Amino acid sequence: MTSKSSIILILIILLGLYLRLFNYVNTLNMDTDQAAAFLIADRIINGGNRLLVGPLTSIWQINLLPPTYYYLVTFFYFIFRSEILVSLIFTVFGVLNILFMFFLAREMFNVRTALISALLLSVSAEMVWYSRNIWEPYLVPMTVTLSLYLLFLSRRRYNFWLYLLSIIIFFAGFLYISSILILPVYFFLALRVFKKIKSSTSYHLIKTALFFFLALLIFYSPVLIYEYKHYYPSFAYLAEVLNGNSQYISFSYHQFFSSLFIHGDLFFRSLFIFINNPLIKIYLILLLILSIYSLVKKGENSRNLVILIFFLASIIFTGIYRQKIEVHRLAALYPIFFLFYAAIITQNLHKISGLIIIIGLFYYIFSNILALSEIITFKEMNKFATPFKVAGKILLSGSYRNFTIYTLTPEDKSNHHSTSYWWALERLTQKKLISLNKSGNWIKQELDLNKDSIYLICRDFTDIINLNKECLDYFIATYLLDQPVASFQVNEIYIFQFKNNSI
Repeated sequence: MTSKSSIILILIILLGLYLRLFNYVNTLNMDTDQAAAFLIADRIINGGNRLLVGPLTSIWQINLLPPTYYYLVTFFYFIFRSEILVSLIFTVFGVLNILFMFFLAREMFNVRTALISALLLSVSAEMVWYSRNIWEPYLVPMTVTLSLYLLFLSRRRYNFWLYLLSIIIFFAGFLYISSILILPVYFFLALRVFKKIKSSTSYHLIKTALFFFLALLIFYSPVLIYEYKHYYPSFAYLAEVLNGNSQYISFSYHQFFSSLFIHGDLFFRSLFIFINNPLIKIYLILLLILSIYSLVKKGENSRNLVILIFFLASIIFTGIYRQKIEVHRLAALYPIFFLFYAAIITQNLHKISGLIIIIGLFYYIFSNILALSEIITFKEMNKFATPFKVAGKILLSGSYRNFTIYTLTPEDKSNHHSTSYWWALERLTQKKLISLNKSGNWIKQELDLNKDSIYLICRDFTDIINLNKECLDYFIATYLLDQPVASFQVNEIYIFQFKNNSI
């Protein structure tokens, strides 16, 4: 690696660092998932909670994930005792991922491809946002990049221990269900690498499967203990999911192509921002066709085909999902795309197709920087401070000792989003005010009707009519309450206080 390349890499890392730290505190989030992590970390540290299962996912009946993420947050929260500093650790991981991406692309291709892939990751608005907050999906790209780098490095060095470390880090990255998307192809790559490293041995498939099983067991053993203690509540439902007999998984080809198209469109819109213009979409389709052609044509590096299969096979896997589609479920695919796109750019720079490729690269950089300029220039720390403001209003209203809260949004009426307010209330009062559910991975969401005061929090309602009808009136009718005795407002959030006359 030349000194010129080193300088370019340092500049790319500094750019990524700037984009991830500029106006940092004012853009932090303290929403439901972030607050849940801190609340659970507090219970593990101060309450002796032995968490055995991971976060709730969209498939709430199944313990899909190990508790790795919560214990990671707990470790850093135990050291720093600050939500901001814990979030900053995630930012450090996000910046390190730029370096890991460079190492991976250099290992697979060359320095030029490595620099371009690092640049793509550095300026990606999605990856910058991942580095500015804590949440399970946000560490997935880093674990994918690092595990792949170690896998290819072990192949070149014939190092079995690096190979095992790659598998361990891969399963450590099962912080969110998006990691499942790349599992089949990662297994195929691991099998090939193992054959290369241990060519003199036999039963490569069985041994690779055994390595995967043992690594999975390391992280999933707490989940298995929980399942055993509770008579395997997830297993029967998981069988239904895998057979396509649930609301989450479908093997219908109509559903498959619909889901695949929507996932693909959402994924590329998160990378090439502002592509609703039909001309831009046509250009990107042309770019994709050209990209696939340039990677598979005869005479090019055989690893082109590997990375192409990795990307396409992983995104095709999204077709079986049939619930609400969210872009964070594709978190594991971002490192694969950066490799894919960087290889395309490098191999077409000096060809006739190079002009099309360069236009796409400039559009990618421009659109992402423009999107980031809107994201990171907030003037106030609203998302982080708002739960504490709401909690402060509740405490000032006089029901300090015997109250409960319930939060409604247009999309959720289960009290799911009260978590951030409970965490803020506990931080302000220095008391434990809410219990966790039996799994220990979420708050109890049922309304506690044994409290003197009930605070209804209505948020995300677009107008006062919807607020009254879908939140206030709905809540009164559901729990047979009288009209509220008081109300107050924090930004666009409305809080209503009820006296509980049923006790």
